[in-house]
Amino acid sequence: MLNSAGLAGAFAIEYTLHFVFPYLGGDAVSGLLAGGTGRAFLVTSVILLAGVLIFSVAAIRSGAMPVFGVVLYAAGMIPGSLRNTVPELVYLAGLVVAAAGVAWMSARLWTAEEEPVIAPHGGVLPRA
Repeated sequence: MLNSAGLAGAFAIEYTLHFVFPYLGGDAVSGLLAGGTGRAFLVTSVILLAGVLIFSVAAIRSGAMPVFGVVLYAAGMIPGSLRNTVPELVYLAGLVVAAAGVAWMSARLWTAEEEPVIAPHGGVLPRA
């Protein structure tokens, strides 16, 4: 949940930075960033960072995802979640690394054999 919420918040931040702030004056943007908007951006970054780390640990522990793909995702999303504290090149490179991790995890899910459906009483249900 934190990972999803953080990603949604990061999308909202990017949208605001690219499609709202350019139409505002510099003083208006500075005022927004100094107030509640800046705090909301910070909280979103913390939520995304926590979500990425918790998701990554859970994915590795479950064994459902390839470890290297998860590590790429986490390694890329750490600077991705720290957008305003790292240089833009580091941020963008992190997003590329994270995308490679997502592609790796997606390929694993795409090629995975179907898991049996476990019935509530512990038996395996037949596939339809």
